[in-house]
This record gives sequence, structure tokens and C-alpha cells, in this order.
Amino acid sequence: MKKVLVIDDTAEIREVISECLSYMGHEVRTADDGPSGIRMAEQECPDLIICDVNMPGLDGYSVLLALRRIESTATTPFIFLTSISDKIHMRRGMELGADDYLTKPFSQKELKAAVSARLDKQAEVDRQIEKKLDELRGNLTLALPHELRTPLNGILGLSSILIEEYASCSPADLLSSARDINISAQRLHHLIENFLLYSQIQVLLTQKKRLPAAKPPGVSVRDVLPLLANAIARRYSREQDLHLDVGPVLAWAAGDT
Repeated sequence: MKKVLVIDDTAEIREVISECLSYMGHEVRTADDGPSGIRMAEQECPDLIICDVNMPGLDGYSVLLALRRIESTATTPFIFLTSISDKIHMRRGMELGADDYLTKPFSQKELKAAVSARLDKQAEVDRQIEKKLDELRGNLTLALPHELRTPLNGILGLSSILIEEYASCSPADLLSSARDINISAQRLHHLIENFLLYSQIQVLLTQKKRLPAAKPPGVSVRDVLPLLANAIARRYSREQDLHLDVGPVLAWAAGDT
């Protein structure tokens, strides 16, 4: 059972949609204007939002813009209801991130088809995201032990020698061994930081695929740059000296084909 939010200022429309979707087995929430719809969407986190375009006060376009700026609703599938079927209005809605349009009056068959299509598509997106995350976990599980073995062997080997032969070691030998252990430890730390950073970036890139396709696929510099900067600062023990002020710049990368 999926949760669907219906935002429409006409009570009859809300009732018809609610009855139809409830019969399909969905949980339906309704709002009679834009502001209450936005509040309800943020609180309820619905799986799908159906919203009228022409409403007094805050219209459907403004509702969509507001919801796309809220993290919990930024990727929620969104269907517009409209009595205007011209391409200009439809294009505007799609550019803002709407997923589909239903032109009033619509039949129950059309409503069911539109809702099922959006929910099925979102379910497939969720499956692909989980698949990517599983692949990432698998890659890390296979690669991490091998990459960690070399510096870890250096640390274990040198520390074992020191434990067994420390009494006969000169200060110069002790210092040399300590330096070698430190080098291996730094390499180990660097590898772990790189794997963690790689994991975070991959998760960010995967999450971006859920965002509305109003722009080409990409990743926000504001998301990735702090990860990179903090990793470098930690490497040189300068976290306290790092101050970031990243503007809203987007770097677009070609998606996988």
C-alpha cells in the first residue's frame, strides 16, 4: 500500500480521487490548498503527490517548486491536474520537475493508469539505487582487504621485530623502525580515508539519479567539495583551520550509457 497526497481546492475532485485510489488499496491524504498541501507533504512523506495547477493563492507550480526545495519531497513523484492541455503549460510543469499530467475531466481508468505508472517507475528507480549500493558494498568488500594488507603487514612485521629485539636495538634503529611503522600507518589511514570518500561520493551520485530530470545528470559541487576538502584537511591534521564557503555551482558529468 502506497501513500498518496491529493492537493485540490475542489472538494468533489478530492473525493473522486480518494475513492478511486482507496479502492486500489492506497492510503490517501487530501489538502484543499497549496500551503496546507506543502505542510502535509513534509509531514506525511507521501509516495506520490497529485496536485491541481489552478488553485487560489498558491498555485500548483508554486507548490511543486516549494516541494522540490524540501529534502524529504525533492524526489517524490508528482502528477499535475489541469483543465489546460496546451503544450506550453505542460512544458512548464515538466521543466519544474512534474512527472505527468492529467487533463480534467479524466476517467478512473486514466487516473489509475497514471498513478500506477508513476509508482512503478519510482519502484524501479529504488531498485536500481539499491542495486548500485549493493555493487558498491561488494566492490569495497573485495578490494579493501587486499589494499589494506600491505601497510598492515608492514606495521605488524616491524612492531613484532621491536617487541622481540628492542633490548639489542640502538636508539637509531628504534627511531628508524618507528618511522617505518608511522609511514605504513599513514598509508593505511590514507587508504581507509579514500575508500570512505569513494563510498560517500558514490552514494551522492546514486541519490542524484532520483532528482527531477529538469537538468542533465550531475552532482553538486556543494555536496562533493566538502568531502574532498575535509579528507585532505584530516590527512594533514588541519581540520580546525578549514573554512568552506561553497557557492551554488553545479558540475555536470555525463551519465553512464
